[in-house]
Amino acid sequence: MSQELLVSEMFISILGEGVYVGNPAAFVRLYGCNAKCDFCDTKYAWDASEGKGMRVTVDEVAKWIKSTNLGTVVFTGGEPTLQVAALRALCQAVWGFTYNRIIETNGSTIDKFPDCLMTVSPKQGMPFVRKEGFELKIVYPLEGVDPLKLEEGTAFNYYSIQPLDVPDEKKRQANRDACVKFVLANPEWRLSVQVHKILGCR
Repeated sequence: MSQELLVSEMFISILGEGVYVGNPAAFVRLYGCNAKCDFCDTKYAWDASEGKGMRVTVDEVAKWIKSTNLGTVVFTGGEPTLQVAALRALCQAVWGFTYNRIIETNGSTIDKFPDCLMTVSPKQGMPFVRKEGFELKIVYPLEGVDPLKLEEGTAFNYYSIQPLDVPDEKKRQANRDACVKFVLANPEWRLSVQVHKILGCR
């Protein structure tokens, strides 16, 4: 019997941030989160106790991903790696018809997901144990979060810094300015902007 995933939503959009920004992708958002950050823009995916989640088999999700005819799939949350066994099975199930399998994680787990691109975004107060992967992406500025200290001892293909999105426009612009200043001073890092929010996409 195919394993089940607790899914918040599945949809098609463009990648709005990170290395592959602008690429069309299939998104699978899983329920459950162990960080629950104040600034999170997907709080609805934290907890399925209100009955909002869909229990979907790995085979059903894989069939939907294949039907999109898109080579890039993003597994996000919440914290998708909390559903480790079913997520690993899903990654294996879609291997033959996808070429970019991106997992967005806060880096608090070390379970292996072969042939997947791990995008790691450490969060305040959470253990940072996944020290290698495809991309290290830091939301900035955050109290107690130093990108250069987080970079130490890591091995990622890309290092990205992303402005903290806040309701107040002046603070939002100040965060953007801080990120630009940081990247100019540390050219091994790149700027990640949430393009999907600018375009009004999901």
